Amino acid sequence: MIPAVHPYQARYRHENDGSAHFHFTTKPVIAWSDEGIALVADEKTGRLRKANTYSNFAGVSAGDAKVVAALPGGGWLAEFREEDGTSTFCPVIGWRVQDDGTCTPADSCTAGIVENPTEASNFVRLHEPNPAVSVAAEAEHAHLIPPFAGRTVPCQEASSRTC
Repeated sequence: MIPAVHPYQARYRHENDGSAHFHFTTKPVIAWSDEGIALVADEKTGRLRKANTYSNFAGVSAGDAKVVAALPGGGWLAEFREEDGTSTFCPVIGWRVQDDGTCTPADSCTAGIVENPTEASNFVRLHEPNPAVSVAAEAEHAHLIPPFAGRTVPCQEASSRTC
């Protein structure tokens, strides 16, 4: 058995009420077998189990670093390109700080799910806060916002997208 030193996760596909809709759940890979098969914890037996022995196994993917802190969004916006060519903007509600030192933006959809906007297929770029429209409270916390390589053009007046 080889301990898992880099975060990987086993993915499992679940059907939603027999419809064509489905969702995935994950389990962290704890170790690798001598044959290179991912091992996950089996909560029922209290033992390690080969990830691919579950009937709904969908594969293994690189896992995300664990979130250890969160910072306020600070007025940043995520820009998305719509099918008609127009842009919509969604406020970054916060920044997730991971245990590997990386920092990722977070926005929220109407269902309340927090996601990384840069992973959306229609994501264009992040816009730093526009000083002309910044609120005093956000300006006080501007020093908390992580720097980005390169600068983006401050956002133009636009309606905020309800993500």
